[in-house]
Amino acid sequence: MNDTPLKSTIPPKPPYQVTPLDNFDWHEGAGVPTPCRDAAHALSVSKGIIERSLAHEHDQAKDRTSPEELFKRWDDFGDYPSIYPALEPPFDPSEYARQRAAEICDGTVGVSN
Repeated sequence: MNDTPLKSTIPPKPPYQVTPLDNFDWHEGAGVPTPCRDAAHALSVSKGIIERSLAHEHDQAKDRTSPEELFKRWDDFGDYPSIYPALEPPFDPSEYARQRAAEICDGTVGVSN
């Protein structure tokens, strides 16, 4: 009998995954998760989800200079990234979206699609 342990053919699970959730339709389920190699990658993917969602909502806004309207549109209809396991320190998607909405609407930064 051979006592050598068998090597697993199952690839290791990435340390993080980011799943987009729809603020408008939470009950419909989540989008396709993105596997992330580390915390920095998970944060980058999460911010990208918010950026694309804010850009879309900015295009739809009646008043494109109102950060309150942009944030409200994102909060009602945009994509909310869920990071698993949670980052340390924690990432707050709503706070990031609120900050970016203010920067986008006051012209500090451009809108990226």
